[in-house]
Amino acid sequence: MVAVATQEVVPPVLNSTDWHNASPKLSLAESGRTTFRLASTPTDRFAAFRLAYDKYVQQGMLGPNRYRLRVTDFHLLDTTAVFIAERDEQVVGTATLIADGELGLPLDMVHPEVTRTARSRGLRLGEAAGLAIRSPRRLPDLPIFVGLTRLMAQYARLQMIRQVVVACVPEHAHFYCRYLGFERIGPVRPYPSVCNTLGVACRLDFAHIDRCRPDCYDRYFGTLIPPSELVNSPMSHLEREAFGRVLEHSWQRQRCAA
Repeated sequence: MVAVATQEVVPPVLNSTDWHNASPKLSLAESGRTTFRLASTPTDRFAAFRLAYDKYVQQGMLGPNRYRLRVTDFHLLDTTAVFIAERDEQVVGTATLIADGELGLPLDMVHPEVTRTARSRGLRLGEAAGLAIRSPRRLPDLPIFVGLTRLMAQYARLQMIRQVVVACVPEHAHFYCRYLGFERIGPVRPYPSVCNTLGVACRLDFAHIDRCRPDCYDRYFGTLIPPSELVNSPMSHLEREAFGRVLEHSWQRQRCAA
């Protein structure tokens, strides 16, 4: 059961028209000098993949590789967006949103029944993955997490994604459900792509949270980010070839990684 804030009036469902009315003067800057945006250059993505590598290896979720990058097949797709948090010109946080497409979703490999059911209903899915945060001095993780996931959620809605799924460690599932409005949709299972770390599948349904408004709702959707700041810049052909070589020469190449 998802805990939600009491709401007397059911709010209208957000749609693309709402974003056209967003003020172009709004900024993605939050948490002091920390800014949040979509990765748009090879340098952006390299920094994001290096940060994810460092954190995943540190947490025992990835074995070391010669490139010190965490890149997956899904990152090479035009339908995947990488988000970064920057502070003092350094990438201090990253997350990835994989839109359902030619490779499906990473969750297909562990919870195929979940994704199959959603697709049978005609819902467009996205999967949040690759979250990694390096906290700057005196700055806690939570503001960076909120800034990244707020940006991701608004981007997903503008892309007409109806549900976002995520595999999180079991001890974080309560937070995802209570604060963010996710619901738990699968049992705890080992995830081969992260060295068999135990994870639990959770789902965020945008139509549901528009009606019920979880604790985070106003903070995430009370102020809309202008569409001009929610434009993805997929990899160029040369960049895709370069990061593809990381996959070709690294043991981490596996279709289920994310």
